[in-house]
Amino acid sequence: MISDSNLDGIYLDWLIDQVALLDSLNPARTYKLLVEQMHRIEFFWSVPNDDNRIADGVDLRLEFLNSIGATERDGNFMEVNCSVMEMLVALCRRLAFQSGKDEYFWFRQLLDNIGIGIYNDEAYMRLIDATETIDLAWHEVIHRKYRANGRGGLFPLKHPRKNQKEVEIWYQMSAYLLENNYG
Repeated sequence: MISDSNLDGIYLDWLIDQVALLDSLNPARTYKLLVEQMHRIEFFWSVPNDDNRIADGVDLRLEFLNSIGATERDGNFMEVNCSVMEMLVALCRRLAFQSGKDEYFWFRQLLDNIGIGIYNDEAYMRLIDATETIDLAWHEVIHRKYRANGRGGLFPLKHPRKNQKEVEIWYQMSAYLLENNYG
């Protein structure tokens, strides 16, 4: 039987591996501290159909459990709310499928889009305001406080047709892929 405390650490490493962040032991090239923080932030939706992004994130848990052959566990691993990290990994997979670029590319691109791509482990440890900046960036994404063109959000557009604050993430993603010739 696997306890939730052991399972969560193994799961976090598995999530990191899904976006290829265990490539290097160099703290200037890894994002484990950022990922750990993003896994503590709850993702929730306010625009219809964004609950699908939560479902995709939670589905990763089933895939993970299957990958390690877990049949028994203690606690409520499946019942906790979706983290922004889970949502982001699932979204990067969808982007990779749609675009032909890999998950690692998309993970870095989305981090850059919301302004936190600079927070590799080295910068995270060096910069005093790292945790606050990361929390604020995700607060703006989750609460849709970014600009109408999506700037500050996951998918900024040069020529949006609608206010991106009111558009579900899936359609923001589709518009971003088209505008940037990824699809």
